[in-house]
Amino acid sequence: MWSAQGVFLFNSQHPLRSRYIESAIPGIGNWHDPSLQVPIVLPDMALECPLGNLEAILISENPRMVYLKDFVTEIERKHIIKISEPILEQSTVFDAETKGPSTDLTFRRSDSAAPPRDEIIKCIEQRARLAQPWSPGMGLEILSVQRYQKDGFFSHHWDSFLNSPGPDRKSTFNIFLDGNCTGGGTHFPELPIPDDPDLCNILDCDSKLNGTVFKPIAGNAIFWENVRSDGSRYEETIHAGLPVEKGTKIGMNIWTWGFPDTD
Repeated sequence: MWSAQGVFLFNSQHPLRSRYIESAIPGIGNWHDPSLQVPIVLPDMALECPLGNLEAILISENPRMVYLKDFVTEIERKHIIKISEPILEQSTVFDAETKGPSTDLTFRRSDSAAPPRDEIIKCIEQRARLAQPWSPGMGLEILSVQRYQKDGFFSHHWDSFLNSPGPDRKSTFNIFLDGNCTGGGTHFPELPIPDDPDLCNILDCDSKLNGTVFKPIAGNAIFWENVRSDGSRYEETIHAGLPVEKGTKIGMNIWTWGFPDTD
């Protein structure tokens, strides 16, 4: 259970019969179903964390997907890796039958950690807020670092839970902290690859797979919207972390939670 100031919990599986309990941010609460607790934080809006030399490249309009060059600095990357490595544990997946986390090495093979919320982590949270549309009632899931070593992978999945009319993961930042590897791309099989040869420096244009594969380039990030304003899912956001053939890939996810529009 997280007890740090500014952190509260709600469940990612929303039974429509449940009542909401008001919490730290208006509109987001703790559901009665205790199946899976998700720690949520509110970015520190007093922090000045400019986007710096960030370069944004539009990949898709619908769903909105933007490639962000230099989203995190080298100093930030190395710091996050350093504070995360001692607490990495084998990654889990959500088990629909038990409604809890479980280990399935046929679906996901990696290590994960939630880095302590120091000033650098809080700064990146604030940067994520500034880099996307933000409204009252939104919050960020505790940042998650993943390490993929040789043969590590994450099979195709969606980040959203289809909780409408409850809260859901509205958007994802998939940040590459270390891409010193062969393989390990992020694959979107339902997203057509942009017809622009200039993007082959960030996309695997030689891939034989359908859809789009992003190369794991340290410091860069992919942002995408998981759900529409009405809470319905963008099916095109199904994605996978392709197997690492050699070396190590380290990434970090930022998931933004919020409610669908009900007007």
